[in-house]
Amino acid sequence: MTSHPSFRGIALETMEGIVVLLDLPDICSLRLVAREVCQKASTGIFRTHFRRKKVKLTTEHIQRAISVMQQLRFGCLLEHLALVAVPALLGPDLQEQESQQSLTHLLQRALEIMCRSSKRGCLPSITLAVEGAGTDDRNRPSIWDAAATCFEMTVLALGSSKLPIENLDVFGSVTCCSLACDQVAAVLTKVNLADSFRGLKRLSLGLSHHEVRQPESEYMQSPAFGRANTKAICQFLQLCPRLTDLQLHWYRTYHEHGEIWSAALSDEMQFFDRITESCRFPCLERLTLKGIYTNGTVLVSFLRQVQISSLDMREINLGSSGGFRPVFDYLSDHMQQLEYLHLDDLWESKLISFDAPGKPHFPSVGRGPHGPHAITRTGEDARKVIGYREPRGRAAGSVACYRWAEKRHLNYGPSRN
Repeated sequence: MTSHPSFRGIALETMEGIVVLLDLPDICSLRLVAREVCQKASTGIFRTHFRRKKVKLTTEHIQRAISVMQQLRFGCLLEHLALVAVPALLGPDLQEQESQQSLTHLLQRALEIMCRSSKRGCLPSITLAVEGAGTDDRNRPSIWDAAATCFEMTVLALGSSKLPIENLDVFGSVTCCSLACDQVAAVLTKVNLADSFRGLKRLSLGLSHHEVRQPESEYMQSPAFGRANTKAICQFLQLCPRLTDLQLHWYRTYHEHGEIWSAALSDEMQFFDRITESCRFPCLERLTLKGIYTNGTVLVSFLRQVQISSLDMREINLGSSGGFRPVFDYLSDHMQQLEYLHLDDLWESKLISFDAPGKPHFPSVGRGPHGPHAITRTGEDARKVIGYREPRGRAAGSVACYRWAEKRHLNYGPSRN
């Protein structure tokens, strides 16, 4: 031990104990003390600050991200990139000083730097989000406009640079925020995403109806417009032949009893039916479906095309067009690789409950028994027979029922049930 203790003599383990107590700016200041200190303070905890990066889609924030990745050379550590749209800046009419085109070119440059720095030779996981989304849908028009611009900028930057990407989350992890489905068709006419999406392994896609802006043309209310939008979704998915994990989330922005309901909106809700008809996923291992409107025949048809090990279905609406019995029978009789199963809030004409241990999401009035509305099974149990029933009676007014309905609205929009 030296007679004059100094930062240079601090053991690596001790330095890590100091760094863990500091914020990033303080760690950066500590690294300036001496070269030996910089080396010891740049391991472990310091590096974790660069594995996840959130970048707002503004000139200032994108330029700052570029500077960090270039000067500190920590781009190789990046694993998860979140691109966050700011509704005040990203809408249908961008401010002149921050035009969408210049921002897109700047974002493309940032992504290229990150890709060159990556040890895997491709972009990290990218998640799209909108600032202010997730609490309620009162600001839906501005949130949805920002989401559309965020999506367009990102895919244009990807497609123009032909940068490969492994994981993409398009508003699939946020509430009260989705991509209007007509935006997919609009983007596909502007850029070729084949090179960027060829190696895509995980895709989470949050979709909703096209935004109705009155007055709408006769074509935009017609089934042809709805079919064009669902066809574009299928084309988008067909660009991803190596998907192992697919998550589809539908957020319902309009109700069929509303004044503006149209044949186009009705057709858009059936997008999963179109996917089943025209898309194939030979590598798919994990499937998550949320808020989907379909029927039992379509669900079984999709499952016949894949051999998945994980299935998560929430808020699936079959209505009066067949029930879940053939779906559940197929899972237990034919899905031999299934190791994980989660079912939650499944609807026939009513919300079904399962013949399994557990409690329902809310109390009901009427003759029992009232089983749970959700089940989770793993291992061999995932392939066991699934018993269920439509509960008799009605939901009892309660705090639990109110919270369940509120959460459901946040996740899936206005409900037909």
